[in-house]
Amino acid sequence: MSACALIVSDHQKGSGLLSERIGAAYAVDRVCQPGDVVEQLEERRYDVVLLDSRSESVSDDAFINTMRQAAPEAIPVIFDAEDENDFKVRTRVPRDGIANYVHCEEPFSDQIARECLVVRLFEDECTRRIQPLITRTPTQRGIYHRVVEEVNSPRGSLERVAEFISSDPMLTARVLQMVNSAALGMRRRFVDAHEAVLMLGGERIKSLIVFVEVFSICEKFRFIRFSPEKLWRHSLAVGRVAREIMRTQSRKSGDADAAFTGGLLHDVGKLLLAINLPDRYREVLEDVGDNPWGDVWASELKFLQTSHAEVGAMILESWNLPYPILEAVGYHHSPNRLSKEGFTPLDAVSAANVLVQDEGASDDGPLEEISPVRRKIWDHWGVDQMLEWRETLVSDT
Repeated sequence: MSACALIVSDHQKGSGLLSERIGAAYAVDRVCQPGDVVEQLEERRYDVVLLDSRSESVSDDAFINTMRQAAPEAIPVIFDAEDENDFKVRTRVPRDGIANYVHCEEPFSDQIARECLVVRLFEDECTRRIQPLITRTPTQRGIYHRVVEEVNSPRGSLERVAEFISSDPMLTARVLQMVNSAALGMRRRFVDAHEAVLMLGGERIKSLIVFVEVFSICEKFRFIRFSPEKLWRHSLAVGRVAREIMRTQSRKSGDADAAFTGGLLHDVGKLLLAINLPDRYREVLEDVGDNPWGDVWASELKFLQTSHAEVGAMILESWNLPYPILEAVGYHHSPNRLSKEGFTPLDAVSAANVLVQDEGASDDGPLEEISPVRRKIWDHWGVDQMLEWRETLVSDT
C-alpha cells in the first residue's frame, strides 16, 4: 500500500508541481486552506501533511499543534517554495521552539522521507530525553563544506578536492591512514592525497572526511572498556563490505556510495554515548562483558532505553547527510521496522555489520552461537546468501 500525503496550499500551480515531484512515493491529495485539513483527516489516514509556508492563514506552530491533536500519527512538514519549481523542507520538528532551515540537494521526496525519519526518532521519549545530554559532538570544519561544494558542482574538479585536503596536514594524514587500512581493502598503498582522491572519487572522499571529523572528537577523552581504535577498524570494514554488497544488488547511481558512508558512520552513536555518558555507557559495556557474541545494542536498550543507532542518526542529521545514509545509521539493527521497496543501503549496512561482527568474533562463525538480534539478519537474507557474502567480501577484510 502506498504512503499517503496531503498537500495544503492555495497555490495551484505550485502544489500541482509538488504533487508530481512526490507522486512516485506517495498517493497525494490536496486542500487549499489549512482550515480544511481536519475535515480531510477525518476522511483518510495520511502519513505526511505538507503545509505551504506561503499560507498566511495559519502559523507554523498552530499547524503543527493542530496536526498533533487531529492526527498524531501523521508527520507535519512545512515546505518552502522559493519559486514554483524549487521545493525545500523548511521547518523540522520543533526543538526548543527553534525551527531549522535546511536546504538539501536531495530530491524533495527524499527530503520528506528524511523528515519523517527524524520525527520518528524525536518522538521516541527515551531518545528525546537523552538527546540534550549529547553536548560533545563533532563539528563541521570549513574544508568539509568546500569539498562537498566542489563534489556537488557540475564543474567540480577532483584535483581541487585533493588540493583542499592537502592544505590540511592532519586531515591528509588521517585520510591516507584510512585509505591504506587493510580494512578498506585497497590493492595498493597511497602516499599522497592526490592519488587517493583520484582513485576513490569525490563521494567516497566526502564520506572519509565526515568519518575523520567524527572520530577526531575522541582525541580529547580517555575511555574505560571502550576502544575507539577497534570501532574505527570495524567501521571501515563495514563501510567497505556494505559498498560491495550494494554493488552486487543495485546498479542505481549513488547507492554503493550511500552504503559505504552508512557503513562508515553506522556506529558513531557508540562513540557519542561513550563520550557524553561515560558512567552509564560503562554499565552497558560491562553487561556485554567479553562475550564476542554479545549485543551492545540490546544492552543499550536495557540500560538506556535507546541505542547508538538512534543517537547517531539524530546527531548526523544536523550535517544534512542524505536520507538513505541516515536511514542506514538509524535502523541498521532493525531494518524490518521500515517498509521499503527493493534492496537499499540500509539493507547492505545491516548485513555487512553482522558479517563483519561475526567474522571478528569467530573464524568459524557457528550460527548456533549468534545472538538473537544478529540471527534475525541471517534469517532475513538466508544462510546461503549471507555465507556467499561472507566468503567473497568479508574474508579478506
